[in-house]
Amino acid sequence: MTKITAQNLLALDADNSAAELTYLISKPTNGHVALLNNTFKGLISFRQAWVDDGQLVFVHNGSNDGKFTFEVSDGPNKSNRSDFLIIAKPLVLTCQVHELLHAYPNTLQPITAQQLMTSTNDANQTKPIIYMIVSEPKHGSLVSLEEGVEVKVKSFTQKDINSSLIYYKHSGSLQGWTQNDSIEFQVNTLYAEPLRDLVLDVYVSYGNLNAENKNQLIKTSPIKVDEGGEMIVAKNNLDVTEFIRNLERLGKHASLRFSLKEGPKHGQLLYSGSKLNYTTRFRQWDINSHKLIYKHDDSDTVADAFFLNLHLRIEEDTLAHSSDQETMFGLVLNVTVKPVNDETFRLVTRRPSLNIVQGFSAVIDQSVLYVTDNDTTPEYLVYEIFSEANNGYVAYVQNMERKITSFTQQDVNKRRVIFKHNFHSGSGIFYFRVSDGRDPFIDSFTINVSSIFVHITNNDTIQLVQSNTSVKILQDNCNVSTNGLRDKVVYIVTRQPRYGRIYINGKNSQNFSQADVDENRVTYFQIDKKFGSDLFEYSLLYIHDQYSKVTFYEGVVSHIQVTPLVKMRALEAPKGERVAITLLSLDASVLAERTGDDPVFTVQSGPFHGQIIKTSLTKRQLYTESYVEGKPFKAVKVFSHEDVVYMKVFYKSDIHNTRQFVQDNFTYVLTSFDAQPATGVFYVGLVPSESIPIVPVTNSPGKDVKTDSYNTVPHMEDTEDMSSGNDTLAPSRLKHDHVIILAVSVPLIVVVGLYHSLGVFCMEKPTKTGIHAYF
Repeated sequence: MTKITAQNLLALDADNSAAELTYLISKPTNGHVALLNNTFKGLISFRQAWVDDGQLVFVHNGSNDGKFTFEVSDGPNKSNRSDFLIIAKPLVLTCQVHELLHAYPNTLQPITAQQLMTSTNDANQTKPIIYMIVSEPKHGSLVSLEEGVEVKVKSFTQKDINSSLIYYKHSGSLQGWTQNDSIEFQVNTLYAEPLRDLVLDVYVSYGNLNAENKNQLIKTSPIKVDEGGEMIVAKNNLDVTEFIRNLERLGKHASLRFSLKEGPKHGQLLYSGSKLNYTTRFRQWDINSHKLIYKHDDSDTVADAFFLNLHLRIEEDTLAHSSDQETMFGLVLNVTVKPVNDETFRLVTRRPSLNIVQGFSAVIDQSVLYVTDNDTTPEYLVYEIFSEANNGYVAYVQNMERKITSFTQQDVNKRRVIFKHNFHSGSGIFYFRVSDGRDPFIDSFTINVSSIFVHITNNDTIQLVQSNTSVKILQDNCNVSTNGLRDKVVYIVTRQPRYGRIYINGKNSQNFSQADVDENRVTYFQIDKKFGSDLFEYSLLYIHDQYSKVTFYEGVVSHIQVTPLVKMRALEAPKGERVAITLLSLDASVLAERTGDDPVFTVQSGPFHGQIIKTSLTKRQLYTESYVEGKPFKAVKVFSHEDVVYMKVFYKSDIHNTRQFVQDNFTYVLTSFDAQPATGVFYVGLVPSESIPIVPVTNSPGKDVKTDSYNTVPHMEDTEDMSSGNDTLAPSRLKHDHVIILAVSVPLIVVVGLYHSLGVFCMEKPTKTGIHAYF
């Protein structure tokens, strides 16, 4: 079994997450795909997220070479089918570390990875590697500790060894100085051939005093001393007596000496009244005789330590060991220093104070309140409040509703203390005394309070799309800036919408918070669809609790406007010509589809430089000259979406063909069955015509004309007084027909005048000239 990772199988999709990408697979030829927590059940589909999270495995069964085919789907789309190749390699167990275990008689000796380590050739091995005891040790047993009690074991795992949970426990007595023992194992793991005849040798000796067992044989305890004082290193601090006696019972002679390996950092060791040097060796008898003394250097420290070397040399009655067989190991002795309160503390913070927002809580930390004392730790520097503030109280963070009158500098350092403002009062002050157990110091702590503020930043019109009955009220419509909590900024609806209601999470409500708006929980539902606009009125409050609130705004109006469900694009029209209004410029197809009706456009105002005209002709008839001569167009104020679809509606400008760009527009109301009326503005850009002569026009100066936010063309009655500098030109009273007649008549008059002045009279048969005016 092995994990399938993203290095083996990875699909990416810019539009979908890994959880949305599904693999559909065929049955593998040499095993099955499964989840790590249920390896017995084969899968035929899985997700990329399972691969990424390491939840997917392949369980091998059968031949070494195999495959499965797969395709990846994101729902509507699928990839091409591909092959996933599987090459199985045998899982092999290998004993990498197999070292002699050194144990001391009748003690627990942990078996660690330094003595025994077995692994496999699978870097992602998840199944346990198990040691089964085939032959138990003759002079002891393997045990584990359960709540301090020795329990004999028959099997254990490599993980147990790595965690030093398995011990060799020697039992019985040694006839000599040493004894040999051994344990035989069989090592197993799933899907691998077991390792047989693995033997761990054990060497038991009185010389095997090591880091793992020395605490069982040598007794130590910390040395306690007053600051600047000295203390005897006594037998209760360091005692090897029992260790020596065990050896002597067996007829062994042990020579044990101590030497200094590393001295204390905050004091010194004295031996027989002089400073202990690194070459001096001393015995347990010297310790029992109080010859070793620790002397503190009077620094403001509370702990120290020094390190000793233990030199062990053992000889039997018949054979003495040579000096080069000496065993040496290290030992540490800790020192606990009791402080002496002989220095005064110092208030580091000048003018202790805290800035807080009205109704909030703030942490009192080291930056606002700090006392230091060289010989007193922070937990013994105590603050006592003897005159409380009138605008709140001090409390612990874990119980903010319960006020306290005392705390320590350690509480302050660890940010456990807060001041909670009561919202009603402004700034305040409390008085405290601080002490290290001796003379207290009195000072004051000022609470500077910033008042809550709420400012409206957005109050834009709520846009309800035509034919919809609901719209989310967003931050664009209702938003504030505040130094308080946004969920405490509350909109109280004082005047309900006339044609709808306000809902929060589907429930009708008279008020909502700014947090509700931020989380898109507020909705306007329109009930009466006969109207295209609505409004509601609200007051804006900050409500700290049921007893504390501040009103910031009253009578604020929020408007709701129905916007037409139509796609619009500005129409470009040559001056003096007729241009069809098509679906490219005005398209209400979606509204028609939703309502099953033919939406109707009713012109409310404008256009100001032309007119909306409509024909009843078909598209083919419209471009036939004989029909055009009959002038089948008429100005209209109402047309339908179907008229636009069949290109029966036109815009025709009636101004001079000048070089300037002119903007025109008309306002309409769009209606359809079972949909609200919606008001929109249609824009027209008038450009110079290429088929009509340019006629220069000069405007007389006049007053400026106000336009709306879209810079639309003003009403006709305002155009007569417009200044010549305005981009929007006044419409000419000269119609297109008149321009063409003048263009033909003026040359004729000139010719007739010349004819009479020369006295030339010609009698010719009159001809009939026809003039056609084209829209």
